[in-house]
Amino acid sequence: MLGAVLAAAAAGQTLPGRVPGAAAPLRAILLDRGRGFEERAAAAVSLRPYGRGDSETVRALLDVLGDRGEEGALRKEAALSLSLAGGLAEVSSALLAAAGDTREDDELRGAAYRALYAMTNRAEVARALMEAASDPGLSLEVRCAAAWGAFKAVGRADVRAALVDILADPAQEPRLRTEAAKSLFRAMNTVEASEAVKKVAADARAPAGPREASVRALAARAGEAEVRALLSDLASSDAEPAVRRAAARARTGFIDAATAAYFHLDAVPPHGYWRDPLEEP
Repeated sequence: MLGAVLAAAAAGQTLPGRVPGAAAPLRAILLDRGRGFEERAAAAVSLRPYGRGDSETVRALLDVLGDRGEEGALRKEAALSLSLAGGLAEVSSALLAAAGDTREDDELRGAAYRALYAMTNRAEVARALMEAASDPGLSLEVRCAAAWGAFKAVGRADVRAALVDILADPAQEPRLRTEAAKSLFRAMNTVEASEAVKKVAADARAPAGPREASVRALAARAGEAEVRALLSDLASSDAEPAVRRAAARARTGFIDAATAAYFHLDAVPPHGYWRDPLEEP
């Protein structure tokens, strides 16, 4: 298996999971400037599972992230792979610094904000994500990434309120409103989140993205008579096919792996097994 991991990295590919003995050679590939970008980026991605409990891997990823002489795309992969090392204050500080640095490109800043999802137990991280998502002076890409990263912070009333405000505001970009709706999924047990989501779901004038996300989020409350009635009405008579399909699916109340991926959850019901939310569905 070790040979397969290293061969994959050398070919610019990745294999999931931790493999005994793979961290050191993967670090060597990552730090070897004589290798091609694809190999080094693949090594960075493959090192993500080693972020927990492997100080040498964390150090290597931090070195790449902090080196402005490295390619931005490689630094982005290093940022994302640091997501699982969030128990270290040094890691969250480095990611916050990259995310908030206006000299960095939007792709790297966005990656840093998304990687911070696992560190929202720190007040300064939750606050930074909330403020960035709400800041009209930032680019849409950076704001969307911050809204995405805030999904594990919605237990905080201030973060939840900020996302509700974004979702409810028709002047906001539809893509940003969609990310807000997705991140609010974990807060659907609260009145403010569920009411905001229901309002957008029922609004035929709302843009397709935030509306579909809101309809799908109602799966979390499909057991309620009012929500079932709304979803049944949307599934049978809404003018938008995507909304009809989303409503029919949400009406079942079933949260499967595909739904967990759509809402970038890090646990898949009903058994709650872990998934990496940074892995695109």
